[in-house]
Amino acid sequence: MSLREKGNSMYPSSLPRAPLLEVRNLRKSFGSLEVLKGVNIAAAKGDIVTLIGSSGSGKSTLIRCINFLEEPTQGEIVLDGVVYSAIPLRRRSRRQNADLVYLRRKVGMVFQSFNLWPHRSAIENVMEGPVQVLGVSKKEARENALGYLEKVGLSDRIDYYPSQLSGGQQQRVAIARALAMEPAILLFDEPTSALDPELVGEVLRVMQNLASEGRTMIIVTHEMQFALEVSSEVVFLSKGNIEERGSPSDVLKSPKSEALASFLQRYRS
Repeated sequence: MSLREKGNSMYPSSLPRAPLLEVRNLRKSFGSLEVLKGVNIAAAKGDIVTLIGSSGSGKSTLIRCINFLEEPTQGEIVLDGVVYSAIPLRRRSRRQNADLVYLRRKVGMVFQSFNLWPHRSAIENVMEGPVQVLGVSKKEARENALGYLEKVGLSDRIDYYPSQLSGGQQQRVAIARALAMEPAILLFDEPTSALDPELVGEVLRVMQNLASEGRTMIIVTHEMQFALEVSSEVVFLSKGNIEERGSPSDVLKSPKSEALASFLQRYRS
């Protein structure tokens, strides 16, 4: 039995749950190149949606459009019932810009390249967002940061700077930093792709623990076994479209399309 099967036992399959996050008809073009061609995905609270696909399929662009790090060309992001439409930056009202700030507070992001402040220690990196964005006092932010660093197994590295940490440790600090903002949903953009193979496991274990806590996550990954074990849904993107989607067992063990079968074969050989 997979982790998701265990974790979802409290949600009978006959009782559909309202989406926490919806992506509706999302399109993204860079000039004449259309990278996303009308993508729709949804995640209810506690879901883990894993995005897989070859390089250039649109996975990272999709996840960056969810919190508007990339400006969608068309479509909507709906978070907890609030609709965020694709509107060019120059046409947004002050209220719409304020809404985007709120969206980014509620949608945490973990990047493949860590993006830590190099001149700040681990605990200072985790404290920064709550102090500067949420207005939390430094005392409270430090107490919370200690808890999040302990959660990711780094309570003995709180005063280390990024240059003193391994890649796996830096990524775990980045996860703690995202958690410190108390997001409704976490996005992971290939969080292990920049790591040496021997460091991948320590990051995946932290993510598995988050899954067991019922965190809502959308994850771009090439770790197929991890996707099989933790996902509530696996989505395969190809050339900007969703080629296949479904349970991890169906998608990863019984591919229906030639494109998915070919993609998976590269990870089995």
